Amino acid sequence: MAAADAPEQDRAPESTTAAAPTEDAKGVILFSNSRSGGGKGKLVLDALSDILGKDRVFDLGANPHPEQILAQPHIVEEARTGLRVIVCGGDGTMTWLMAAIDVVKTEVEGGRHCHYLIAPMPLGTGNDLARSLNWGGHFSRKCTS
Repeated sequence: MAAADAPEQDRAPESTTAAAPTEDAKGVILFSNSRSGGGKGKLVLDALSDILGKDRVFDLGANPHPEQILAQPHIVEEARTGLRVIVCGGDGTMTWLMAAIDVVKTEVEGGRHCHYLIAPMPLGTGNDLARSLNWGGHFSRKCTS
């Protein structure tokens, strides 16, 4: 199923001030849990879906199966040339997405030729990976403005 055809709960909520996504959004997808970081996950979803486009931003709280999103043919095709994946959450969310990528690379036709560039956006409390990469250990509202 294409992201545009995905059930409404799989996408970020509608915004009344939606801007057209930039051409630079192609090759970028974002996963966030609307329940993470004391509600910061929803803030990220709302703000960045306007920038990237609603078909590029996915709520893990509404759709806890990122491997299904990553396995969509158009996403697999983008990943063949390097797909930038922004992961908004803590260490658990990063582990969850890395496991989903592993499933795609091993079980989806063409998946072994996919390349993922992962960027953590720390939310919540367990952000050791983001800290060890010197990305910081906490969310900054500047990321969504």
